[in-house]
Amino acid sequence: MKKIRVLIADDHEMVLRGLADGIQTHPDFELAGEVSTGPDAIEAYKEKMPDVVLLDFRMPGANGDHVTEEIIAFDAEAKVIMLTSYEWEEDIWRAVIAGALGYLPKSCHMDEIYKGIREVAKGNRYFPPNILQKIEAREKRETLTAREEQVLMLLAGGFSNKEIMGHLNLSTGTVRTHVSSILVKLNANDRTHAVVKAVRRGMVHLDV
Repeated sequence: MKKIRVLIADDHEMVLRGLADGIQTHPDFELAGEVSTGPDAIEAYKEKMPDVVLLDFRMPGANGDHVTEEIIAFDAEAKVIMLTSYEWEEDIWRAVIAGALGYLPKSCHMDEIYKGIREVAKGNRYFPPNILQKIEAREKRETLTAREEQVLMLLAGGFSNKEIMGHLNLSTGTVRTHVSSILVKLNANDRTHAVVKAVRRGMVHLDV
């Protein structure tokens, strides 16, 4: 029986070791490599050409969505599963748009990880019901433009319209238009409500 070759990319040593040990001791799988940064994951894929990549979403050097895009640009048949602690709607959506075939929380049982690897290795998508719900919800929402995302980030940082004007070199009317569009697309009552919704969905990550 041909084993499924798995590349693991995670910057948390304990997680990496646990996944690697599980893969190595499982009869269906073979460990193709283990790395701890985004750029190393891209290079390791090109060198090892694994059947499946288990990829953390937030990694030094490049996040999982960017790594996935780079890997798929190199090999259109690449199969990536995002394995992460982050279950925000927007992070899941970014992974899907980048081309990931699976998205699993690190809290899931190893048996589910094994199942996901097998399914994705066959070219199928693998998303647990709660993750699939979030994907379906996000599909129904309007997407912010790149400029609206910039304005939203500044709103989350507490910037006033005047400060946003200066920061992005925009006119008063243009800033107001972007803010209004953000409120409509997020179905928010005001700026604060928009930021709260954006944080809950993972569109904005605030340092605490």
